[in-house]
Amino acid sequence: MSAVEYIGEWRWAAQLGHGLIVLGFVSALLALWGYFQAERLRGDTPASPTWLLLGRWSFLVHGVSVLSVIGLIFYLMLNHRYEFQYVQQHVSDDLDFKYIFSAFWEGQEGSFLLWMFWHVVLAWVFIRGKLQWEAPVMAVVAGIELVLLSMLLGHYWGIGTWSFKVGSSPFMLLREVVQAPIFSQPDYVSKLKGNGLNPLLQNYWMTIHPPTLFLGFASTLMPFAYAIAGLWRREHTAWLKPALVWSLFSGAILGLGILMGGAWAYEALSFGGYWAWDPVENMSLVPWLVLVAGIHTHLIANATGRSIRATYLFYTLSFVGVVYSTFLTRSGVLGDTSVHAFTTMGLGWQLVIFLGLSALLGFGLLAVRNRSIPSFEEEEKLGSREFWMFIGTLVLFFSSVLITFTTSIPVYNKIFDGVGSLIGQDLSHLHRSSPVDAVAHHNRFQLWIAVFIGILTGFAQFLRYREQQFANRRQSFMVQMGIAAAVSLVLSVLTALIVQIPSWQYGLLLATGWFGTVANTMYLFKLGKKQVKLAGASLSHIGFGIMILGIIASGLNKRHISNNLFAQEGLIEGFSPEDYGKNILLMRNAPMIMPGYEVTYKGDTMSGFTRTFRVDYRKLDKNNNPVGEAFSLYPNVLLDKTMTKVAASNPATRRYLTHDVFTHVSSLPRADMDREYAKTLEDSLKYVPYTVRIGDTIFTSRYYGVVESVSTSPVINSYAPEPEDRSVGVKVVFKKLQSDSVWTAEPTAVWRRGEAYYFPATVSGTGLRVRIGEPAIRAAHPLPDDMVRHSVELTMGATAKIAGYTLQLQGLDKAPVDKRYQPQDGDLAIGAKITLTDSSGRGSSATPLFVIRGTQPMSIPAVLQTGEVVILQKLDPEKETFTFDVGLPKGNSTFEIEVAEDAPRNDYIVMEAILFPGINLFWSGSLLMLFGLAMSWWYRRRMRG
Repeated sequence: MSAVEYIGEWRWAAQLGHGLIVLGFVSALLALWGYFQAERLRGDTPASPTWLLLGRWSFLVHGVSVLSVIGLIFYLMLNHRYEFQYVQQHVSDDLDFKYIFSAFWEGQEGSFLLWMFWHVVLAWVFIRGKLQWEAPVMAVVAGIELVLLSMLLGHYWGIGTWSFKVGSSPFMLLREVVQAPIFSQPDYVSKLKGNGLNPLLQNYWMTIHPPTLFLGFASTLMPFAYAIAGLWRREHTAWLKPALVWSLFSGAILGLGILMGGAWAYEALSFGGYWAWDPVENMSLVPWLVLVAGIHTHLIANATGRSIRATYLFYTLSFVGVVYSTFLTRSGVLGDTSVHAFTTMGLGWQLVIFLGLSALLGFGLLAVRNRSIPSFEEEEKLGSREFWMFIGTLVLFFSSVLITFTTSIPVYNKIFDGVGSLIGQDLSHLHRSSPVDAVAHHNRFQLWIAVFIGILTGFAQFLRYREQQFANRRQSFMVQMGIAAAVSLVLSVLTALIVQIPSWQYGLLLATGWFGTVANTMYLFKLGKKQVKLAGASLSHIGFGIMILGIIASGLNKRHISNNLFAQEGLIEGFSPEDYGKNILLMRNAPMIMPGYEVTYKGDTMSGFTRTFRVDYRKLDKNNNPVGEAFSLYPNVLLDKTMTKVAASNPATRRYLTHDVFTHVSSLPRADMDREYAKTLEDSLKYVPYTVRIGDTIFTSRYYGVVESVSTSPVINSYAPEPEDRSVGVKVVFKKLQSDSVWTAEPTAVWRRGEAYYFPATVSGTGLRVRIGEPAIRAAHPLPDDMVRHSVELTMGATAKIAGYTLQLQGLDKAPVDKRYQPQDGDLAIGAKITLTDSSGRGSSATPLFVIRGTQPMSIPAVLQTGEVVILQKLDPEKETFTFDVGLPKGNSTFEIEVAEDAPRNDYIVMEAILFPGINLFWSGSLLMLFGLAMSWWYRRRMRG
């Protein structure tokens, strides 16, 4: 049986991609060997520079290979090559170009490539300096790149009957990993469609946050590599100076990546804040905490020669923490405990090996070289800066241990399960449970750590390294600390008058936040302009203090304003008193009072997977009188790819200098959130059918309605149109008997590939629900036997009389737009702007299209609201004439609508609104803290050697 010859399959791209990955892997291996040999033979043989050159050029080839792999994947994505599994999983025809980057690093292969990309960039920057530490540092970098690239090999290895897979290649063809009948067809490529990007990730934060965070992750490799190099050479002090600039850069950029994640959570997720102690959030924070601890011991080692062991340890832990974080997010072990974690992707064992190798390299070498590391018999002085800085690093390390322990509970449980399966016993009784309230759990411990750090940052700056004469400075020191403490106490009392402090513990945290801010501000002025290059640490500590104040103001004092218990208690099924204290039900166009505001749900619109709601706010005084300020917010919900369930609710925020008003849709009518329930509800309604024409009146038990018009291009929410769809909307105006009240219903329907889809309309507050079906679609998109057809030839501006109608050709549209027409290269398309007026003088306008594609003409008819059809059949350029076919409804042309009177209301939303006072203190403090790190990096960036 001969192999299938596939038509249009880019097999060459798969072969090229696999080749580039293998080239990158081999060149990384060669770079590792070259740099290793250059370092091993350093100073002993003339061959060392040759090996160094080999390592350098091999790593250059490796970098070019990685960049080429990335470029090729982007090329495949931009060309929608769905025969590749990675492209098919993450891209679709309707995906906006701006989300291509997000689609690239949505999957594990893309995230590893992003990680390697930054390693390559940082390494090239490092190599350009031609530094004396190039060989050992780059040997570590090349080794890590070798391990990361193994994650993309996608090769099977076997020993006898046992085989295992190494890596997952982004260039696997879909038919190589999925078995389906379609792959027996030579032209299967033309029939494939992409799954597209997860709607949750179609956000601009997904474009800018991951590359920043991964740059931070990648940058932790450089301090780690320098630490390994120092241990390798037994030169325990020489590496400190050139490595510090990389540590400061890593601290600043990794902190920025974490902060951007907090901003993403605050702006685009329904966390109700910027931090929720989510496991994935925790495991991005831990490496940063350890890295900051390492920076402080690094500064001690630079100044005094002490704490070198601790610096080795912290830089190793920081990088190992990044690898462990990757394992937690990419292995699927946190799938049940984190909203960020990915499901299992088949590389768990490789990530465990990566984690083990990183830990073994750092901790093993540290153990072997331990005795050669300088040590001091004399302890640090109690009044010295290095003593208290070291205590601070231990506190940071303790904080990271506590966070890691709690976050790793699912890992412990997996280990117990694995051991139990090996020994044949059930060890589930040893499982630990994750905290029910993670925020309260972590806050309880981290509060005291923040208090201690706040105090340390306040007074440690005033101490000196190698302090020998503190007794002579004690009085001056105590006066400065007394002033800082007194000012902080006054500011704390004043702050407590503005914000609520729930307990004395948080009052102490408030005081230490002010103390760190005030004391470091005093020290900053003490430095003066001449020592501005030393101000980075003070700015970071001031930022930390302001951040603490922001956490107290915005986190502890955030207040739900979306409540009105008097008006709404008991309205929402299943809501508890606590729920009513946080949520408010808004009927469309019905104003509702809540603390400080009058809010009105005005309506919603649908675009792609996103349903956006408009909520109008009016500021009220204490007597609920408007005070002039008004604004609108637009929260939205994202539907899943099947358009059947709500995947996420994204907030909208009104920002002020002193506070934010945070709003998101917490719930919708159940039928809007669950399509299966909607179908069940629809089937339970008692519909009465009516056969009608345009202009007919229908009567229910309490209402009557007039069928006003039919539209062939209606606006339909919760619907993603396709070019071949035939859609229709009917406008029915209802009135109540013996009443002047008026309601409008606009039910719609879509005919797609032989199947009708219905979108009923619920009439607010009446219980009426109206739907239409296939007969209405046929009336709006009639077939030839449904109509009386007339043919007429017109010139520009001319009119013609047709069976009591007047047809006029008013102009041409040379760039027509119609959802039924998808332009292709080479098309010649023209639209004829016509007006058709009936005997009563009522006119309707439309634009039928005439398209020539290749040598084939095709006509796209225009259907008027009153039911007539106009088709542009041909045009004669020489005579400048246009031939139209006009289809007029027969006298018995009718369609069917159905009306139910027992429909539940669905014109409402449940909204949560939170007031965040002092939120800008958190953002500004965090940014200032990172700015201080960046400033220190800037002034030390030339200290490389």
